Amino acid sequence: MNDSVEPSSSPNPGVSRRTVVKGAAWAAPVIAVAATAPVAAASIPPCIVGLTNDSQNWVVDNARYEEPGHTCRTYREHRDVRLRFHVAACDTPVTIQVRNVPGNSTWCGWNSVQLYLLKTIAANQAGDLVFPSTGDRPGTITNGYSAQSCDITAYESVNDGLHINPCAPNGPYFQYRVSYDYAGDVNTATWTQWFNWGNSTLVPPPPN
Repeated sequence: MNDSVEPSSSPNPGVSRRTVVKGAAWAAPVIAVAATAPVAAASIPPCIVGLTNDSQNWVVDNARYEEPGHTCRTYREHRDVRLRFHVAACDTPVTIQVRNVPGNSTWCGWNSVQLYLLKTIAANQAGDLVFPSTGDRPGTITNGYSAQSCDITAYESVNDGLHINPCAPNGPYFQYRVSYDYAGDVNTATWTQWFNWGNSTLVPPPPN
């Protein structure tokens, strides 16, 4: 697993998860999507201060979305995304687990398997968690090995990001959940609900 923690671009004095909850952190903060993209409001968990699509304009030329059973023949192209979670310094570790949505997205080209990627940022540390980063390998829900997975490779290649199905314009394209007490065992950690992300506003379909 490659946690790929990147320092935050601006210092943060620190956030208490309990303080954030007390301050109604679930009341729809703004999520940054891209500099030129529409801004969407959504309810996101404490200590996560934003979510940016680093690859808003990635258009994969002449490569259709080919997930078995969900092949998109409407478009000759598809889009890949890499998501950057902006995490404030929190008084607990912050662990994020992301999964694809079969039929709408796939990590690896091309299969129809739901795979998971988990990353943690330490307590009292601000930074970004990127899903996926080069070198990551999505696996099972318990963060284990899956023979149906792949190693994420650098752009431009077959397994360079989370492949988005342009024939599923309403999404969601991926789901994520958060834990503040994860200590190496997914089954014993306390998790938030699964949150949805993605639609044609956030990831417009490629041209025909």
